Amino acid sequence: MEKIVANVLFENDIAYKYKRDFRRNGTNYRPDFTIDTPLSSVVIECFGIHGEDDYDERAQEKRRHWQSLKNPAWTFLEFSLADLRNGEEAFTSELLQKLQRAGINHRRLSEEEIWERIRGQAVDQFTEVMTSFVGHSRRRNLSLDALGSMVKAHNTISKSERMFLEVGKSVYSAYIERLMAQQTEDFNGLMWRAVSKVREGKSDFIRDGRREQGDLTRLNFVMIDEFQDFSQTFYELVDAIRSINSEVKFFCVGDDWQAINAFAGSELRFFESCEDYFVNVARREIPTNYRSVASVVEVGNALMYGKGTPARPSRCESETIWLGDLNEFHPSAFESERFRDRDIPAVLRVIWHFLNQSQNVAVLSRINTAQDFLRGIQSGLPSAYRSRVSASTAHKYKGREKEAVIVLDAVQGRYPLIHPSWVFLRIFGDNLNKIEEEERRLFYVALTRAQDSLAILTDSLRKSPYLDDIARQFRVTTLAWNSLEQAPPLTSPKGEKLEVRVYDAYEVREQLKENGYRWNPNNRYWYKVIPANGFYFDNLCIQPWASKRKIEVYSETGELRYCWPSR
Repeated sequence: MEKIVANVLFENDIAYKYKRDFRRNGTNYRPDFTIDTPLSSVVIECFGIHGEDDYDERAQEKRRHWQSLKNPAWTFLEFSLADLRNGEEAFTSELLQKLQRAGINHRRLSEEEIWERIRGQAVDQFTEVMTSFVGHSRRRNLSLDALGSMVKAHNTISKSERMFLEVGKSVYSAYIERLMAQQTEDFNGLMWRAVSKVREGKSDFIRDGRREQGDLTRLNFVMIDEFQDFSQTFYELVDAIRSINSEVKFFCVGDDWQAINAFAGSELRFFESCEDYFVNVARREIPTNYRSVASVVEVGNALMYGKGTPARPSRCESETIWLGDLNEFHPSAFESERFRDRDIPAVLRVIWHFLNQSQNVAVLSRINTAQDFLRGIQSGLPSAYRSRVSASTAHKYKGREKEAVIVLDAVQGRYPLIHPSWVFLRIFGDNLNKIEEEERRLFYVALTRAQDSLAILTDSLRKSPYLDDIARQFRVTTLAWNSLEQAPPLTSPKGEKLEVRVYDAYEVREQLKENGYRWNPNNRYWYKVIPANGFYFDNLCIQPWASKRKIEVYSETGELRYCWPSR
């Protein structure tokens, strides 16, 4: 439903924001779509489930919220799946008519205009998926005829999938021709050439600038590390070595709970069914975790419950595992003034707590925006502390560790992150269940990078389903945001700031709004952040709206500077 609405708005040149932040009853509220123009403002909610008490009550709360607003500028529109009963065309017409009546004009974009607007993003996404398609084909060492036979035999589920596979054959053919014309090889080509050489009987090897030489026929043992990431290409190389050295033995080490590289060709079947690929297999488990305290090990076990032997901690200490709901975080006046991204001050508070515990901190993100987020974080830290905080994607942090770890985005759409382009790789065995299980393992990797302390940040309105799985086996402590102090204020080129708070001011609220004051619904006062330079409290107290009002002025460190009436 949301996708259909988004397409209608985009194709009809209606600018919108998706999941924009609002405040409702002291908590964050993100309606599906907001359209805000100088003349009219519209909120669109897409309700999908009916008959579930919790969901129905939340939907009713949203209706009451928009009905209760004193500001009539916002028009509230709601839709459900029932509105699609007559088809998308009828729904599109109904939606546009309601928007028109609400004062939102629209204009159908031409196909050329639509392409101009999406070209950059569409090309990037197509390139990424096609690169993966070519990579999968190369890792299987497919000839053009073999790929063509696969495509012909594949049961496609959509016209777009059929078209993609036909284009994929052409791109793969052009890629192979380009390699041959340039007389070069990619990594997969080099691997398959090595397999061919060994099968032909070439067993001697030279590496490391000729400082190391050897003969595959004289090997007694081969160690395969990160065996959970084994691929068909590596297996063919192993099999080639066995063809010229039947006595060689293999020692394979891996952790199937950390198998997160299917995108690079890894196949967990080699780990799970190694008896099918090696002879006289003996399995030995090493369940002891030497990295993390007991509580971190336990939360990882809870996530992976029923999927193998639980890990066993070598460290008996237990630290509190925090679950922070960003929807419940209320930034201070100074934090709101300083940071446009409301998540940054929340994360800063957690970071500052860990730094004060003499722990270095790693902030892990599911998507590749970690470094941008780190810049925002470091802008709020004293320079002496910035080197103690790092940021990375969960994928890139595999194999690493830190005293304290903050997992940023434990929400739907991140864990699991299932991109719709997965359907174009079904031909290579991709399916939703495999993708979801790998996403679970990636979440496990993120959690278990922590040596001592772990904070998981979510949004209760769209929390990751993996958190429910953890909650069935492990009690995570809800993070009380007010218990965390803010990082110390930095020296600003604009000078020190002050926060003015005005209480019991309902009668003069319009005057306060005109003067730039904002309402704090949690502590029930009006507030404004102002420069300390040139501020005179007496001038504030003689304002027309100040009569009989309680007024307090605080510094950035929380010190009460002025108070009226005086205490």
